[in-house]
Amino acid sequence: MTVRFNGEILQFTIVWNSVGQHWYANILDVSTGQWIAQYMPLVVGIPLGQRLGRAWVLLLLDASAAFLDPMSVDDMGKRCVLAIDTLESVLATIAAELGQ
Repeated sequence: MTVRFNGEILQFTIVWNSVGQHWYANILDVSTGQWIAQYMPLVVGIPLGQRLGRAWVLLLLDASAAFLDPMSVDDMGKRCVLAIDTLESVLATIAAELGQ
């Protein structure tokens, strides 16, 4: 899927690894043709993007609030969902949840 976010055009390829039993992401900056990430495992609650030098984060969330990584190919898009937002927005949401 291709997403325009925060001035960047990003192409995400999300793949299920049936041997390792996990999802991973390949992220391409379409405008430069440069890979931002390849074969990056998707883990619930661990933001991707900011540590890659971007102004956005990609976050895998567990909608059941169990905070479990996807355990099967069927979990993605049902129990687990991906969200993209700015780092500032994610930090503000966390601070609000913590009552700060």
